[in-house]
Amino acid sequence: MKKILALIITIFFLTNAYSAESPDALNGAVNITGLISDSPNEYIAQLKQNAEIFEDLGSTVAGVCIALSGNEVPGEMMLFNYSPSISVAFTSWGSNLTNRATLRLRQELNQIRTLTGDLTFRVVVPYKGPLRETWAIRVLDLNTGNPAAYVNAASNLEAAYKANGFEDFDLEITQAIVAGSVPAYRSIAVAPTLERLGAAFDALYSESWAQEAYTLVTSSRSAVVTDKLYTCEQIYQAM
Repeated sequence: MKKILALIITIFFLTNAYSAESPDALNGAVNITGLISDSPNEYIAQLKQNAEIFEDLGSTVAGVCIALSGNEVPGEMMLFNYSPSISVAFTSWGSNLTNRATLRLRQELNQIRTLTGDLTFRVVVPYKGPLRETWAIRVLDLNTGNPAAYVNAASNLEAAYKANGFEDFDLEITQAIVAGSVPAYRSIAVAPTLERLGAAFDALYSESWAQEAYTLVTSSRSAVVTDKLYTCEQIYQAM
């Protein structure tokens, strides 16, 4: 049964003066490859040993996320690959079919993972926090009849968190552009650790400032379609 995963995560257009150290490092487009693996550590290690392929693809940042809760089957993961534009993102899909190094690596990885689908997203609201080696995310796939109202409400929620002791909490919103039948929008809550991410959602259910802001979010979207928790690790970062 085909399982399609998607993350994470953020999309805008980068300038030619791109720096992975800047808050705009994840602007552009993101390609996501869903997969299932019984050997996540081995899979990640092999990608790190071949990180130069992401440079060949024109990537800005690439990494892997492991589903911890909400996953449909054990071993759900996703490989994400940010590009500086949708044009570069689309081109990189074609390169996967022609680049010799990429083809060789994909063949080697076939022994430890099963692919479940490829997706492309553009970013509506970008991630503004620092690029980390590891982090945690909660991903909601959803639909909305009023994207502008939803984006405004989500941005207001993020600001409320930052004003109340959660400076390390960020939200991203992405829009599916070539992603099959997945919901139109994705909201990604980002924190440096699972503990901090959990604390943010503790506040959502216990603090009046969070509940007030969240009411505007829920009123501007339909029901959530999928809800998943991931831990993520960076594989490649352009310098």
